[in-house]
Amino acid sequence: MFSSGAEAVLSKTNVFGRSALEKRRVPKGYRHPNLDSLVRFNRMRRELSLLFAAKQAGVSCPFVLDVNVNDCAFSMAFIAGPTAKQALSKKNLWVCDQLGEMVAKLHSKDIIHGDLTTSNVLIAGKQLVLIDFGMGFFSKKKEDRAVDLLNLKKMFHATHSDISQGWDRIVKNYVKRNPTGHEVIETITEIEKRTRYS
Repeated sequence: MFSSGAEAVLSKTNVFGRSALEKRRVPKGYRHPNLDSLVRFNRMRRELSLLFAAKQAGVSCPFVLDVNVNDCAFSMAFIAGPTAKQALSKKNLWVCDQLGEMVAKLHSKDIIHGDLTTSNVLIAGKQLVLIDFGMGFFSKKKEDRAVDLLNLKKMFHATHSDISQGWDRIVKNYVKRNPTGHEVIETITEIEKRTRYS
């Protein structure tokens, strides 16, 4: 077992002679078996749709090698490399530039990742690879984009507080690549005000 969470188990495997990572959604005993199978299948299908759409949008993410419908599992090419959380420093601020561009590409195609953190970004050479779309969904709402980016902002300031320029560079490149980027940033400010005074 590679790792496990509330929804799925990740295991290293081999598919067609390639090193791979299998993501299998775990059955939940508190749900009726038929409902459980339907929920797990639909969540797997949604994640696969998001992965495909992200690739179409020009975002680098794992290549799907195999799908096991019966087990609600799929296998992806294994990507070697540290997470951005592990590797990000003042010496490689290009990571922040690419991260802003990456999120802009997603949002321009109505893709909400749902769990934007530097733990879900791998660094493969000089390229960022976005992983774990398990909490993602499609949405045209500006507020959903703002919340997606706000979650990244909160995480970034909590985890990378020593990189003062980092968040500004993410925002700069997000706005540069997203036609509605300024509106999303303004919405983040509105959400923060509502939270502060509620």
